[in-house]
Amino acid sequence: MVTLILKIAVVVAGWLIGFKADKKRRQLYLAIPVLITIAFLFVDGSDIKKLGNTVKSLLASYKPIEKTALERYPDLPKEKAIRKYLEDLNKIGDENKQLREDHAKNLQKIESLEKEGSKNKRQLTEQQAKLDIIQEFTEVASWNHIGETESGGGVSFSGPLSGLLNKRVTERNGRIVWQCNPEALKDYQRIIKQYPRYPFPYWYIGMCLKEARDPSWKSYATKGLELFMKTTTIPKHSLSHDSGLKSLKETLQESGRPLSGN
Repeated sequence: MVTLILKIAVVVAGWLIGFKADKKRRQLYLAIPVLITIAFLFVDGSDIKKLGNTVKSLLASYKPIEKTALERYPDLPKEKAIRKYLEDLNKIGDENKQLREDHAKNLQKIESLEKEGSKNKRQLTEQQAKLDIIQEFTEVASWNHIGETESGGGVSFSGPLSGLLNKRVTERNGRIVWQCNPEALKDYQRIIKQYPRYPFPYWYIGMCLKEARDPSWKSYATKGLELFMKTTTIPKHSLSHDSGLKSLKETLQESGRPLSGN
């Protein structure tokens, strides 16, 4: 509506000026308002509307601030109350920023404590696992390759398996050799059933099956290796466990290498 009134006023003024002047000036004066009117027709009124809406929005947002400031500081003049209220808002913003910074620091501390707790928990778990291995494998770790019990000084004496294994397993030129006949395999299986943590029968069966080209040899060899890795951690274990560990590692790494036994 404002734009339309301006357009009409300009046109009327131009006509009035043009009417009083001579012919040439009247034509000139007439052309000016016509051009201005045409220009107004091509101007987008939405820009004016946007400006008006912006002003209204600012005024609308200002009114709640003014009202709140006067309610909070009724003894102060309006301008001072508004200034004081805005200062308080800035202080609150600074305090919130500090709170956010403190919160972030606390989160970092919590994360650090959680990592430390996780590390301690992992260490406790590892220590518990070692204790469990000692409790479960101390006895079988003292049994050598023929089931005799070895003391820390290298002295061996009869063990629960010595009467069974010493007729199946012997040493030749510093190497442990074993029988692979059906009777020997049955004895090895019987020992596994009775003493599942004792690693040597897994080693013997695995190597016998490997020589027979039975693909199941690797499962026995792998199980034997796992047990040897535990028994060799026990203090004062039989040194023959180290020999079994070394042999199985090499065999599993070089699975194509033939191993001989009786």
